[in-house]
Amino acid sequence: MRPGTRGVPSLAFSGRRRRRVPVTALALVVGAGAVVAWSGVSDEVAPVAGQPAEGDAPGGADRDGVASTAAADGEPDHEAPPAEPAEDATPPVARLGDLPILLPTPGPVVVGFHEAATVSAIGVTPVGALTEDRNTTRTQLAEDVAGGTPYLVLTSRGRSAGPTSAIDVVMRPDDPVLAPVTGTVVDVRSYLLYGTHQDLRIELVPDGRPDVRLVIIHVDGPEVAIGDRVVGGVTPVAATARLFPFGSHIDRETEPERFPHVHIELQPVDGPRPGDDAEDDEDVAETDT
Repeated sequence: MRPGTRGVPSLAFSGRRRRRVPVTALALVVGAGAVVAWSGVSDEVAPVAGQPAEGDAPGGADRDGVASTAAADGEPDHEAPPAEPAEDATPPVARLGDLPILLPTPGPVVVGFHEAATVSAIGVTPVGALTEDRNTTRTQLAEDVAGGTPYLVLTSRGRSAGPTSAIDVVMRPDDPVLAPVTGTVVDVRSYLLYGTHQDLRIELVPDGRPDVRLVIIHVDGPEVAIGDRVVGGVTPVAATARLFPFGSHIDRETEPERFPHVHIELQPVDGPRPGDDAEDDEDVAETDT
């Protein structure tokens, strides 16, 4: 087991009063259930959407970023309440209700909120010290914290999603990417950004919020697999952020230097995924090559 991860807890039993069941009836029910379960077993693993079946690693990703398939034992514990950040966790950068979203690194170069590419992305409340709001034509919620992490709201790109529906965190080249929430890894897969550039996506379901999943893209060297438990602001999920050979929206904040960055957003559990045809961090037309 990797440092910073814990075993997946078992689901809580129902608190309803149990009724006594005759032994004979119970045996019949158990036997019938066993037959049904056996008849549904198959050694065929369904591929992740958009990925070939051959070469996939069932139940988890390999450590070279190869796309993985979902695992039945990777289901998150929906009974757990939102976890309080660990004492040694990174500070929060945003929140969704009572769910804190923590920085993926203790020392970000730049933090920028912006409009996600899909309208289904969920707007979050920034937490920290607002340095500049460049998207003032839209209502902006903020929670300033004395001594909080500086952040800015990037200019509008004409998207329908809210101005704080995505977070770009610029990182140092060798810094590991930490989990932004405490929860369970539900997907690890590679994909082609713009259909050309290799990228990796990691999805987490936060404790206490089975209705949403937190998505991280632009990472390299996955450190987790499906079903792993992660501690927000503590557990590394990837070796580093990924630096692409083209400029992006957030790169304008560090010119002439360029650093890798990760993109974080929250989606409904059944929402589209970054990296799919209509969902990317940067628009091709806006790259600075």
